[in-house]
Amino acid sequence: MQFTEREIMNRIKRINLQFIIEMKRLSQLSPAVVKANTGCDDRTIQLMKDIKEENIMKLAEEGNNTLLVSQWNHELIKKLTEDNLDVVEFELLADSARG
Repeated sequence: MQFTEREIMNRIKRINLQFIIEMKRLSQLSPAVVKANTGCDDRTIQLMKDIKEENIMKLAEEGNNTLLVSQWNHELIKKLTEDNLDVVEFELLADSARG
């Protein structure tokens, strides 16, 4: 199935928002729990904690969350995608875009 560039961008924004919300939820846990369950390093955990609730929708609207997504540990992203086909499709799109 072929998507237009606009459809892909809208889909990526929606998926990125899911990542941000999940990161925010994880950031409420203790750093030790997050590290044990995701393998995140301290810098990534701090990134999650720095996401302010009021900025979540703003980031999604601007599509300006690529930097945040790119800095998340790949293993964490893999855990988040295990039961979410849309996010798996996003990973495939991202992989194909990289070459």
